[in-house]
Amino acid sequence: MRTFITLAVIGFGWTLITCAGCRVTAHTNTPFEGYTQWNIHYSAANNTGSVTNWTEFAGHDFIPVNTRVSAKSIGNWIYITSESESRVRLSAKSAYMNMSRAQYIEMLLAPAPMDVSAMSDIDRKGISDAKVHMGMSKEGVKAALGYPAAHKTPSLDNDTWMYWKDRFGRRKVRFDANGKVVEFTRYK
Repeated sequence: MRTFITLAVIGFGWTLITCAGCRVTAHTNTPFEGYTQWNIHYSAANNTGSVTNWTEFAGHDFIPVNTRVSAKSIGNWIYITSESESRVRLSAKSAYMNMSRAQYIEMLLAPAPMDVSAMSDIDRKGISDAKVHMGMSKEGVKAALGYPAAHKTPSLDNDTWMYWKDRFGRRKVRFDANGKVVEFTRYK
């Protein structure tokens, strides 16, 4: 069980969040740093995305898995900045997350790159394409499309995960008992 301690200093306008047993500490003025554990999808037109992982829409781009970035939570946003200084702003409203922004960032970033060499060819292709393919594992889909919309996929143990194209289009990814993709719907 994790214990969170929150300290708010109103006069300076910042918040410190620490977590006993966690590998990172969140501070809104000090960014997290690490390697992305999944592709971060966003609109190339305005460098904006969402924690519900809008994927495969017109004008879509992504920050690839294993990119060294810093992440900062401010208000209802998570700002991701890569070493190339490109900056993406993710809408991170609590209603869609089922977790805190600090918990989301902690899952997104790791101190070392993810080892994709042991993954199947189809998983590596999906991650590289930032798309889902038949036969991919749950780990491969998460790395390719990102963490599924937590308010519609409360557990990664579920056999169906939900993703968004944008505010209106949705996609279901269904897994078999072995955790392999057996069906995915086109965006509706």
